[in-house]
Amino acid sequence: MQLNKLEKAVALSIVFNSIDNKELIGRVSEEKISGVVELFEGLKECTTPDKEKETHINVINKLIDSLLEENQSVESNERIQDQTTEA
Repeated sequence: MQLNKLEKAVALSIVFNSIDNKELIGRVSEEKISGVVELFEGLKECTTPDKEKETHINVINKLIDSLLEENQSVESNERIQDQTTEA
Protein backbone atom coordinates (compact mmCIF):
# COMPACT_ATOMS: atom_id res chain seq x y z
CA MET A 1 0.00 0.00 0.00
CA GLN A 2 1.38 3.36 -0.98
CA LEU A 3 0.14 6.62 0.51
CA ASN A 4 1.04 9.91 -1.10
CA LYS A 5 2.29 12.88 0.91
CA LEU A 6 -1.15 14.37 1.54
CA GLU A 7 -2.59 10.97 2.50
CA LYS A 8 0.23 10.41 5.00
CA ALA A 9 -0.36 13.86 6.48
CA VAL A 10 -4.09 13.22 6.79
CA ALA A 11 -3.53 9.85 8.48
CA LEU A 12 -0.98 11.33 10.89
CA SER A 13 -3.18 14.31 11.70
CA ILE A 14 -6.01 11.96 12.66
CA VAL A 15 -3.70 10.09 15.02
CA PHE A 16 -2.28 13.35 16.42
CA ASN A 17 -5.80 14.59 17.15
CA SER A 18 -6.59 11.43 19.12
CA ILE A 19 -3.48 11.54 21.34
CA ASP A 20 -2.73 14.09 24.04
CA ASN A 21 0.41 15.97 23.00
CA LYS A 22 1.81 15.47 26.51
CA GLU A 23 1.96 11.74 25.82
CA LEU A 24 4.28 12.36 22.88
CA ILE A 25 6.86 14.18 24.99
CA GLY A 26 9.88 11.95 25.41
CA ARG A 27 8.60 9.50 22.81
CA VAL A 28 8.79 11.65 19.70
CA SER A 29 11.40 14.38 19.33
CA GLU A 30 10.22 17.96 19.42
CA GLU A 31 12.04 18.57 16.13
CA LYS A 32 10.00 15.88 14.40
CA ILE A 33 6.75 17.19 15.83
CA SER A 34 7.46 20.80 14.88
CA GLY A 35 8.60 19.70 11.42
CA VAL A 36 5.48 17.69 10.75
CA VAL A 37 3.23 20.44 12.13
CA GLU A 38 4.88 22.86 9.68
CA LEU A 39 4.24 20.37 6.90
CA PHE A 40 0.59 19.99 7.98
CA GLU A 41 0.12 23.76 7.93
CA GLY A 42 1.70 24.09 4.48
CA LEU A 43 -0.45 21.33 3.04
CA LYS A 44 -3.58 22.72 4.70
CA GLU A 45 -3.00 26.12 3.06
CA CYS A 46 -2.97 24.66 -0.44
CA THR A 47 -5.64 21.97 0.01
CA THR A 48 -9.32 22.68 -0.53
CA PRO A 49 -11.88 21.21 1.89
CA ASP A 50 -13.18 18.96 -0.90
CA LYS A 51 -9.68 17.68 -1.66
CA GLU A 52 -9.07 17.04 2.04
CA LYS A 53 -12.32 15.07 2.34
CA GLU A 54 -11.45 13.09 -0.79
CA THR A 55 -8.03 12.33 0.70
CA HIS A 56 -9.61 11.09 3.94
CA ILE A 57 -11.76 8.71 1.90
CA ASN A 58 -8.74 7.55 -0.13
CA VAL A 59 -6.81 6.78 3.07
CA ILE A 60 -9.75 4.81 4.47
CA ASN A 61 -10.11 2.82 1.24
CA LYS A 62 -6.39 2.08 1.01
CA LEU A 63 -6.19 0.96 4.65
CA ILE A 64 -9.27 -1.26 4.29
CA ASP A 65 -7.96 -2.80 1.06
CA SER A 66 -4.56 -3.43 2.60
CA LEU A 67 -6.03 -5.01 5.74
CA LEU A 68 -8.38 -7.24 3.74
CA GLU A 69 -5.56 -8.32 1.40
CA GLU A 70 -3.35 -9.20 4.36
CA ASN A 71 -6.18 -11.15 5.96
CA GLN A 72 -6.87 -13.09 2.76
CA SER A 73 -3.18 -13.89 2.44
CA VAL A 74 -3.02 -15.20 6.02
CA GLU A 75 -6.17 -17.28 5.55
CA SER A 76 -4.82 -18.69 2.29
CA ASN A 77 -1.53 -19.64 3.95
CA GLU A 78 -3.39 -21.28 6.83
CA ARG A 79 -5.48 -23.36 4.39
CA ILE A 80 -2.34 -24.47 2.56
CA GLN A 81 -0.72 -25.46 5.86
CA ASP A 82 -3.86 -27.37 6.91
CA GLN A 83 -3.94 -29.23 3.59
CA THR A 84 -0.25 -30.07 3.89
CA THR A 85 -0.71 -31.30 7.46
CA GLU A 86 -3.70 -33.47 6.47
CA ALA A 87 -1.81 -35.08 3.58
